[in-house]
Amino acid sequence: MKNAKLALLGLSLAANAALGAWLLRSPAAPAGAPPATVPVSVPPPAPVDPLTQPVTAETWPQITALSDADYRQRLKREGLSPALIRSLLQARVAARYADRLKALESTGQDEYWRRSFRFPGSQSNLSPETRRERRALYREMGDEMKAIMGDDFELASPFERSRRERNFGNLPADKIAQIEAISADYQDLRGAVSEQTQGIILPEDRAQLRLLEQEQRADLAAVLTPEELLELDLRSSPSAQSLRMQLAFFEPTEEEYRALAQQRLAFDRQFGGNYLSEEEQARRRAAEGTLLEQARTVLSPERFADYELVSSQDFRNTAMALGRYNYDQTVAREVFKLRRDITARAAAVEAQSLYSAEQRAAELAALYREASAALTTRLGQPAAASFEREGAGNWLRKLKPQTAPGGSPR
Repeated sequence: MKNAKLALLGLSLAANAALGAWLLRSPAAPAGAPPATVPVSVPPPAPVDPLTQPVTAETWPQITALSDADYRQRLKREGLSPALIRSLLQARVAARYADRLKALESTGQDEYWRRSFRFPGSQSNLSPETRRERRALYREMGDEMKAIMGDDFELASPFERSRRERNFGNLPADKIAQIEAISADYQDLRGAVSEQTQGIILPEDRAQLRLLEQEQRADLAAVLTPEELLELDLRSSPSAQSLRMQLAFFEPTEEEYRALAQQRLAFDRQFGGNYLSEEEQARRRAAEGTLLEQARTVLSPERFADYELVSSQDFRNTAMALGRYNYDQTVAREVFKLRRDITARAAAVEAQSLYSAEQRAAELAALYREASAALTTRLGQPAAASFEREGAGNWLRKLKPQTAPGGSPR
């Protein structure tokens, strides 16, 4: 035991001697300095995963550096609204094209005393070539947005969702993409032709535009079944758009619309719709009466009577004119029926060969007073007088007695 204690004492003295020697070699600490501390090893911070970390000021730069697809999914995972996600995606795409679009901006600026020449149909003084380049860039931007959104229909705007459902119905997404790509291609080609015409369409331009229509139709038929092509025609063809405008005040049921639309499609295929020459327009107008008779075959007698009344441009003009005075379609129908009655009776007076000029003028003046009194009773004097002065009241002004320069009626 004594030997063990002597060994431990020896080790302790040796350790103290070694510590003393190290202290003698080290520089002396200044008076009042805090005692030296042994440095502690701090592990580096864990890397931030932008796909999982919350959105903060620190993580946002890493999130914005993600690929387009990961960026979209990251925003969705955060629970942002579709509208906000769509806005952030659009801003991301727009930033990538900002410099290229800026380079295409017009360098000239209109002063208050002059205006630069603008090509027909153009809202800027850019050259046709520059406008084509700008359209191509916007097309690229749209394609990028579609690629980012993919088939995520939820991210489409409410307007876009409504437009797709209205124009394409239940068509699958891949066919909708094909239709939109075909339409965009031919829209660019038609725009190039229109810019070349500068507002004056020559026969060769008309032929080229018709050829583009035929080729677009063939391309659509190549990707759609006959049933799908008919459904597309009923929803988004120029014939369908024109018919919907014509039927705005008729308010058809879906069955009525589809029956009338198929008649219109067949008529337009036979007589043409766009880019018609004057002779072709005259031929089409002469045949339009057949459309009215065809409508009789698919509508009930009561519905056909209403269709015949409200489907004309004259009725639409009347309804819109009266709408400015807050009168509804019921009043427009009454006024238009009055117009049809008065103009038919006026035509009979004009055709009466036994009347002298004075008798004819007197009869027409009586019809004018009758119609004017009826309008005043129904609309009130200010609205009736204003209606007569407008374009929709042209039929009434034709009946109004004119005063000769000497003061006597003529």
